[in-house]
Amino acid sequence: MTSSIVNKSITPYEDTIIGPPIIFLSGCGDCLNISISLPSESRKELRQFYTHVFFDISWKKAGQKEANQISTSGKQYVLQNLQPGDQYCVKVRPQINSNHNTQPSAWQCEYTSKEEPKGSKKILCTFFFFSLLLLLIQWNYLTCRHLNLHVCM
Repeated sequence: MTSSIVNKSITPYEDTIIGPPIIFLSGCGDCLNISISLPSESRKELRQFYTHVFFDISWKKAGQKEANQISTSGKQYVLQNLQPGDQYCVKVRPQINSNHNTQPSAWQCEYTSKEEPKGSKKILCTFFFFSLLLLLIQWNYLTCRHLNLHVCM
């Protein structure tokens, strides 16, 4: 296409700016599931240009400045061997052979898994132990009272 006013030709499938992908993250213990979709994949006329898409996935632990990077052709990816209970941030940039005008997603963060509060098991065990001890003392008192024994305690 050309314009008489600007006199510049454009090729839509090469010059169109492809917006950022939509990413969904979910923790899976010591890993992070990443689901990727392109912004206009639902439009039939654009699907033909998305046949050879690669995704550059940048990821880092929350708070760190330097990111790791990996490329994949799949729209599902699992980051493995992460620290359970830690938060990781992910950014994805699509790479399309016919169009290099792609925008990355924003950084998105998620925890690998829900971390139990520190000491919660100790507190639960201590509570259970003292509850059991209290029940035993109460049972002993009621048994002795019922039998009207003065030597029980």
